[in-house]
Amino acid sequence: MKVQVEIHSNLDFEKATEKQLKRVMYRTLFDIGSAAHKDVRKTFKTNKDITGTDYAVLNKKYKNSKFKNKNKILSLMGDFAKSIQMRTNEPNMTVSVGTTIKEKYPQYHLFGEGDNTQRKWIYTQKETKTMFTDENMLLGATEKALKKFIERFIVLIKTKMRKIGTGTTLDL
Repeated sequence: MKVQVEIHSNLDFEKATEKQLKRVMYRTLFDIGSAAHKDVRKTFKTNKDITGTDYAVLNKKYKNSKFKNKNKILSLMGDFAKSIQMRTNEPNMTVSVGTTIKEKYPQYHLFGEGDNTQRKWIYTQKETKTMFTDENMLLGATEKALKKFIERFIVLIKTKMRKIGTGTTLDL
């Protein structure tokens, strides 16, 4: 007795070029970077730091002297919040989030120097160790981006399945 079975897949790994694969990988990084950018911008709107903890309240003297945005922390005119940008470099596969302000002002708040109370408006070295595993930070966005990566990768390598025909032969 002889049995012949044909098995075919509709995935063609040779179809995916290096350029296409890098594009799919970069898109995943971009999605995570966009989520990080959104998280950092949210710190200015909610008066909570990057981990979700409330900022220290403004001292009364400073709060009373503010002529604008009296109830917002880290916002007088809004320039600091507006300076938060996401920078991308597809050829180098990098995405970064930060401020365009060149002075030390953002760092004074981030680390709590001088009269400035520490207000973590962006991920510090401590947060980078857990930012992809913490529910309050980028875990959800990372899981979503990785799921999208798998979907995009499968679309990239998927091809039409050729007709199998009879496929089996029995010889008795």
